[in-house]
Amino acid sequence: MRRLHRGRAGPGCGACACGAPSGVAGLAPLSQVRAGEGPGVRPPEGRGVEPAPYRTAAEGRPHWVAPTTGRTARHPSAALRAGRCAPYSTASLLFLLLTLPLPAWAKAHLEGNWVVVDGLGNTLASVARDIGDPAVISFEPAIGLGRLSRSLRLRGELTVGAHDEWDSLLKHSTILQLDVTQCGQARIEVERGPQGVGVLRLVRTKLESIHRTRDLDQCKDPNLLTARGKVILDHSTITANIDGHFLPEAEVRLAGSTFSLTRSTGLWFQGLDAALLHVADSFSVDNALYGLRLEGIRGPLTIRNSVFRGLKSDVYLSGPADLTLVDCDLKTTSITSPQARLVQRWTVTVHTPQPGMVVEARSAEGTGRSEVVRGRADGKGVCRLALAEYELTQAAPEPRAGVNRYTPHDLTIYDPQGATPQFEVSNLYVFMPGQEVRLP
Repeated sequence: MRRLHRGRAGPGCGACACGAPSGVAGLAPLSQVRAGEGPGVRPPEGRGVEPAPYRTAAEGRPHWVAPTTGRTARHPSAALRAGRCAPYSTASLLFLLLTLPLPAWAKAHLEGNWVVVDGLGNTLASVARDIGDPAVISFEPAIGLGRLSRSLRLRGELTVGAHDEWDSLLKHSTILQLDVTQCGQARIEVERGPQGVGVLRLVRTKLESIHRTRDLDQCKDPNLLTARGKVILDHSTITANIDGHFLPEAEVRLAGSTFSLTRSTGLWFQGLDAALLHVADSFSVDNALYGLRLEGIRGPLTIRNSVFRGLKSDVYLSGPADLTLVDCDLKTTSITSPQARLVQRWTVTVHTPQPGMVVEARSAEGTGRSEVVRGRADGKGVCRLALAEYELTQAAPEPRAGVNRYTPHDLTIYDPQGATPQFEVSNLYVFMPGQEVRLP
């Protein structure tokens, strides 16, 4: 590779002393630029920029290390943005565009009654700064309280809340209040389209509506969280007349979270791919209609350790829906399609005399449904099996012995090779979580 000479900056020479990178013919190398010199643009507080910056003690502003000399200099992209460099050839400009890491700053703006969020790295604080009107959206970081009086449309990413050590004893680190004084005033839409995939991430956050009047209870236009993009709820709560409606193409992950006090349905999944849907250790309770509503789910779906309650029905299934509930709590179901079914399973813990033993569970004769489930004990001699209690369909909407029940089960415990039976347990009824079997 040929060596590049150190050109001097001057009129018409094509060189630039403002911090452009070496490696382009006619440009001064970074080693000639002293730290702190030249124009610079500091990005807004809290926004993501080019990688590997650090701050000098003198100014506290970001500098970068020149790759060949190790000396610090203003990043060349700052000079380009300031317009202080001499004209480049088309090839040089293309080189710069392909090699310089350009920031993808987040941005929020108003479109009528909607706060629209684009880009990555958005937080409540950054969105409030972008809008600049506390009557529309505000955030008080000292107490973790945000308030929104307009609807929110996400075409980019928004993260609310965080896992912080200082508030580890608090259930929620952040509260976002939807200030609602009329029907449908505050909605949240997580979009998926040509302009990008919206992402809503709630981490230890409570999302609730406030300032509702008695007349609003008669609204036919409720406040909705609707999503075709990605929604991640991590130990968060959505409550007070905010229904969750998740549409086709949505990706949903709920862990340790709660939907409650809705005027319709807490969790409504419509046409989703089951592979993109994860629900565990969560609650959907105190709902006017349904705790969980599934319509046309693609593929088998398993939900674990969750509770569903609705005044009309705890769980509602229509269209193709193959649902398995493991250690879940529900009392009533409504199945309106012959293509839908629900299987309730409970985890049974078997304690074996030695590690590695094989445990086999078989449905006893006359249960109506049969299954065989096998597992192997771990190093502590513990084997956990998820055994079915019953299967519900439109034709058999209630558990009935000899029709759609899987239990009682007969257990056989084999040696670690799985060949010789060692113990047998007959007529084990599976009907609640936390059941244990201890062998001598």
